[in-house]
Amino acid sequence: IATLPQAQPPVVVSDGWPAQRGDDGIVIGINPEGDETGIAGAYAELSGQEYEEVEVPCILWSHRSGTNAASAARAAAFNLFDAVRALVKSDRRFGGAIRPGMPARVSTWSVAQTSAATQAGEGRVCEIRFVVTWQHRG
Repeated sequence: IATLPQAQPPVVVSDGWPAQRGDDGIVIGINPEGDETGIAGAYAELSGQEYEEVEVPCILWSHRSGTNAASAARAAAFNLFDAVRALVKSDRRFGGAIRPGMPARVSTWSVAQTSAATQAGEGRVCEIRFVVTWQHRG
């Protein structure tokens, strides 16, 4: 993700909680409601092959101030999100790391945007939470 043109500094890209803050960023493997990221083993097919079901939660955000801050934050967040989705679609096997199984995909996503009047002086933030999932033979 860090190689994407849309994710170059000053965009913060971090595996886990970042050590720095920025107006734009993406964190990989973060589950703010819990302490764990899920990986589960499962037996699939009649062949008895063991597969890993992997879910990697991620969060990206954009912060903007000034006129049209809400729409600017949303546009910036979706610009980054669309780049991440395009990256996943371009190599659903993650360079061969995912062996036969279900290729990687962005399986779910949701958007939250600050909107309270008391927050207006601080600008607006658009946050997109998404999950990248895949299944591969263990």
